[in-house]
Amino acid sequence: IGFQHTVMIRSPIETDVEARIRYTFEPRDGGTAVVRELALGIDLRGLQRLLRPALLWGFRKENLRTLACLKRHLEKPSPGSTH
Repeated sequence: IGFQHTVMIRSPIETDVEARIRYTFEPRDGGTAVVRELALGIDLRGLQRLLRPALLWGFRKENLRTLACLKRHLEKPSPGSTH
């Protein structure tokens, strides 16, 4: 699964982040391993560069939320299932 989008950040700074994200699913030890590739284009200048760790933390947090939602969806029994 892959996608590209622009994240418009307006507070506490005004900048756009170009994000390209790709998830690859691989069978592993009776389960599934998920590999995430993330490429971010962030244009921060001057003192704004000090906010880079906070922006990256936000992307990591969103990744965990996205993966948890995907896991719930994929593991939910389908309608009419006996499990």
